[in-house]
Amino acid sequence: MICNASPFKIVDGVSAALGSLLDAICNVSEEVDVYVVNTNLFYKQTNNGVIREIGSLRLNLYHVVFVSPITAMFQIQRHLSKKREFLVICQISDCMSYELWRSFVLSLKYGSINVLPLVKIPYYYFKEFQVRNISDSVLLQTARDVSIFNRLYFTLKGVALPNINLNLGSDLQYKGISNKQNSIGWCATFDGEYLKLAKWFFRNVIFVFLTNNKNVSLSLVGKNNKNFYLFLVEKFPQLKDQIIFNGYVHDMISFNASNKVVISPIFKRYGLINKTIEAMFSGVVVLGDVAAFNGIESCVSYENCIIAEKVDEFIFSLDHVFNMLSDLELDNIGSNAKRLIQKQFIMENNEKVINKLLKN
Repeated sequence: MICNASPFKIVDGVSAALGSLLDAICNVSEEVDVYVVNTNLFYKQTNNGVIREIGSLRLNLYHVVFVSPITAMFQIQRHLSKKREFLVICQISDCMSYELWRSFVLSLKYGSINVLPLVKIPYYYFKEFQVRNISDSVLLQTARDVSIFNRLYFTLKGVALPNINLNLGSDLQYKGISNKQNSIGWCATFDGEYLKLAKWFFRNVIFVFLTNNKNVSLSLVGKNNKNFYLFLVEKFPQLKDQIIFNGYVHDMISFNASNKVVISPIFKRYGLINKTIEAMFSGVVVLGDVAAFNGIESCVSYENCIIAEKVDEFIFSLDHVFNMLSDLELDNIGSNAKRLIQKQFIMENNEKVINKLLKN
């Protein structure tokens, strides 16, 4: 397995995908080496466990080479060709050309037109087309992402392989609604394009709801959430006492479970949303648009989640959670969400995908 960051510790979405892929590979193969391009380090399995050493990349020693993420493929691309005696399987998670297109579309939606993504599309389309040509299979996070990639690059090489190791332990004690705070949990990366979305969403949805529900608070977690918090209390001082800054939170499962609802307004329509999966596993009601539940099968609004698309639908849904639905109804949605994630995101499913790729 070739990657450009360590797959042994989950710190973000990239390392989550790397760790999940490595776990699946190790479960189907007795001998797996890991090469980290950026540090030129090999991690080799021995009788004494995993050892770390500096070494050179000799691909002809292997039967199968997994490469993840796509930037790692760019780094070692010169070592690969169509004529070889080993399989090359590349994990790209998200299709970058489509991701850039969606960034442009969202900039139109939120009134801050950004043409830079359009300028980048030709370069990344060319690079992804090269990846498509070199790879025997291309791993993506969801069936939707596979469909997008296969259509864009005129191929059938795309295969769905979702992240599994998202700290979804089986021993979590479900917190009933009576043990939850009267709060909205919001975990996000409040930076870049998403910061624009977050400001838009707060102004059009959260501000309206909190203004009419003084007993409800908003609890923030995530990258750059302190700056976002300072922006909110300065821009909306009347809501200062209802907005909570949490700093760094180590146990996201417990954080999610402490809220009555967790919002996941995504709108990007690609990729697997790790934050949504973790929140649903926490046994909490998760409110998001359709894209927030991308890659999760059998999501039914008011059964195991709440789905909203328009501004008034989000406000109505929040009002339902805090003012209309009973504790029992909220408990049922949360527990159904947890069971749904436990059923779908299991390592055995990914092992079957890897085994099928190796047999082909």
